[in-house]
Amino acid sequence: MKCRSVLLCLTIALLSQGCKLDKIMGKKKSASPSSSENSTDTGNGGGNGGGSGGGSTNPTVVTQAYGYLFSTTATTNGAFAWTGSYPGDITKGDDLCATEATSRGLSGTFKAVLGETSLRGIGNDWVLKKNAEYRRPDGTVIGTTDSTGAFVFPLTNAIENPGQNVWTGLSSATAISSGAICSGWSDNSFMANGRIGDTGDSSSLAISKSSETCDSSYALLCAEMIKRTKTYNAQASYRRIFASSVTLDAGSASMGSDGATRFDSQCQSDASTKGIDDDGHTTYKALVMTNTTSGVTRRVACLTANCANGAGEAVGWILEANTQYRRENGTTIIGTTNANAIFDFPLTNSWTGVNEDYWTGFSETWATATNSAVGGCSFFQNKNNDGTSAFVGNGDSTSSSAVNTGTQAYCSTKKKILCVEQKRIQNVYIDYPGYN
Repeated sequence: MKCRSVLLCLTIALLSQGCKLDKIMGKKKSASPSSSENSTDTGNGGGNGGGSGGGSTNPTVVTQAYGYLFSTTATTNGAFAWTGSYPGDITKGDDLCATEATSRGLSGTFKAVLGETSLRGIGNDWVLKKNAEYRRPDGTVIGTTDSTGAFVFPLTNAIENPGQNVWTGLSSATAISSGAICSGWSDNSFMANGRIGDTGDSSSLAISKSSETCDSSYALLCAEMIKRTKTYNAQASYRRIFASSVTLDAGSASMGSDGATRFDSQCQSDASTKGIDDDGHTTYKALVMTNTTSGVTRRVACLTANCANGAGEAVGWILEANTQYRRENGTTIIGTTNANAIFDFPLTNSWTGVNEDYWTGFSETWATATNSAVGGCSFFQNKNNDGTSAFVGNGDSTSSSAVNTGTQAYCSTKKKILCVEQKRIQNVYIDYPGYN
């Protein structure tokens, strides 16, 4: 059977492996609600690598899997500052939502969850997406919508805690209360009524609690307009290695500090600046050895020379087996790792082509240094000017000097680090049908 679309192909492939594609949820990259669902994994390295070679495969479809929902702190009467005739202007309510979202640091597009006979309802400029999950701005799951875009009750959690009353104009999950919409949200008098909900309730009272006079002042319920899809190129079969943009000392001068994580943070920041992190979907880690049991990240390539006992010696390793690595430009081949996920020397080309030293902490055979204080500044926890040092590698060498020049640098000095692209786990999210 021939696949008729990229998404269908990927779906069939994953189903054949017994994967469930119902609806995959996960963390967002940041507080920005308009960013795509994060499909990044840190990568396992070691024996989990792919084959060598270059080029991209089919693109991966990444769909945001949820939207934010909140009520405004500002309240308004039933006309939302509209002074014209019937019907009113619901975009006045949308403006309140947009202002509130900005004040909360949310960069997505937000609109008011309101019903109105001619302006907004299921099938007519409705703001809730079908079959979608909604969350509080702090990430707490509120609940989901059904195939029409209506909330499914009871909600997993109340919209807010504590809740407050919000104008909705809804008499049920989908129906507009035509006699209680403040005359099309154009009337702010006590002569008209508008339906309100209670955001602190997880039942249908959350959107339809009672009718109140339109001169009353209540908040508005705001929903993020979830994007449909954003497509990123699938990760190439090769990985990049580049040098950090800044020099760093060998540690924080505090034993127990996590040197590897500190270096990784610099790598990720640089990758983002260079535009090679796929909006955070691809991570980068530092090519250093931290063989410590002090409660911080352990990163070991080999316990013996060139991993004589096999790939099982690796702990938290960041290179993949039998995988080609290239420089930042994506074209200059550095070399291909062996089955133990380390490079045999000489390399095809040096790390960077620049004659400068980088922190590594490796022996010339990728093995753990025999003396942690001499070999790796106590595994990159120490920057004290006390005579301790760490091994360095050279960016212009293709021999074992690439990881160990045979000399050390004092821990108080500053060196760059080498940053290694990690394997990205390709998650495929089934796209929601979209807005009405």
